[in-house]
Amino acid sequence: MVAHAERQAVNTPIQSAAADNTFIAGFIRPFRYLQKHPEFDVFLLMNVHDSAVFEVREEQLSDFVCVLRKIMEKPVKGPGGKSMRVPMKIDLAVGKNLGEMKDFSE
Repeated sequence: MVAHAERQAVNTPIQSAAADNTFIAGFIRPFRYLQKHPEFDVFLLMNVHDSAVFEVREEQLSDFVCVLRKIMEKPVKGPGGKSMRVPMKIDLAVGKNLGEMKDFSE
C-alpha cells in the first residue's frame, strides 16, 4: 500500500504536466491562431482525451496541417518561462467523420 502511494506521489505531477502541455499545444495555441487568421475556414470542434478534432475545408487542408504541426510541436514553456527541451510530437488523421479517419503524412 505504501509503494502504491509513493508511485502516485511521483506520477501525479508528471501526468498533470503532460495534460497541461497537451491542452496548451492542442487546444489553446490552435484556437488563438485561428482567431488571428480568419483566412482559415477551420473550426475546432471538440477534444477527445488528448486529441483535437477540427473541421477543415478540403482546399485548406495542406496549408492548415503545416500550420497546425508547427504550432503544436513547438515546445511548451515550463515553470519560470523556460522552454521545455522536448517538443510535442503529433499524429494527424483525416476523414469525412471520426469513423473514416486515416493517418495523414505529408
